Amino acid sequence: MLARLSRFFLLLVIISTSFLYADNEPGLTGFAYGIAEYSDVGNLLEKPVEISSFAEKDDLTGLTILNSDYYMISKVPVSALSSLLIDLDCASEIFDRIIYSKDFTPENTIKYYHIQEVHASYKFFGIGTEYRYKVKVCFDIVSETEFAMRWELYDPMDSGLADLRGSWYLKELNIDGEAYTYLRSFASTKLERTPPGLLFFTRNFGKFEIRKTFKNLLSYL
Repeated sequence: MLARLSRFFLLLVIISTSFLYADNEPGLTGFAYGIAEYSDVGNLLEKPVEISSFAEKDDLTGLTILNSDYYMISKVPVSALSSLLIDLDCASEIFDRIIYSKDFTPENTIKYYHIQEVHASYKFFGIGTEYRYKVKVCFDIVSETEFAMRWELYDPMDSGLADLRGSWYLKELNIDGEAYTYLRSFASTKLERTPPGLLFFTRNFGKFEIRKTFKNLLSYL
């Protein structure tokens, strides 16, 4: 009986983990797909809600680790938002922190990964730094009602980035007979060098930055 219960709970863990994280290629893990367990999808939310966030310096490795996972609900259709996210060259026009974005593999369809170069500015009140790097971008789910994309560091280009990965997840929901879109944005960054004031700003204004990210995407249409 105990063995059966153990197998049952193990199965639950496997199912829940596969729902929240996509691992479509060997070695690619930690991308937040799916509706988070505690998401209040019954309420119409007009601003991002924190699922989790973290901003600390790891004393063991010396790396600065920044993680954020947020969601919100919008009336903008999945297909409209996904079309913007697929256009990698357009990222610099949508998101404030990205000052340059280039798809180096435009010939690849959404069935294959793309290599994207990004120049991002993380300056706050004139203090901070800029990062130049390349990421590998994969579009795992693309349909009219569901969309999932992920990216991970491909070439740090001497930026001081030790690791970078993130994802967008969009899902159409029916709430009281109307169609809404659930948006989830996840990002994880590890820095070899910590710009002055970065941890302070992230801890105190990180939520504001996330809200701007969602707002920029939704208002671009």
